[in-house]
Amino acid sequence: AGVVMGLAYTPQGGELLYIEAVCITPPGSRGGGGEEEVGVRENGPGGVARVLGQVSVTGNVGKVMEESCQLCLDWMRANSTKIPTLM
Repeated sequence: AGVVMGLAYTPQGGELLYIEAVCITPPGSRGGGGEEEVGVRENGPGGVARVLGQVSVTGNVGKVMEESCQLCLDWMRANSTKIPTLM
């Protein structure tokens, strides 16, 4: 879980946004269900870590923010071997 700051453009100039990410493991999965930081990574073929899951964007966000969230997950998947095992 974590929170970062984002910037949004508005006709009045701009706005700061708080963006929160939480890992939720589905019932019956390795993590057991609930909000946990377990099961985000698992070993794939050859013991290489891979990022699992999907993005669910909630709240009143626009198409650009939804695309940015998906892009973030795609980047994590592409670079999962370079990310320290903190998840």
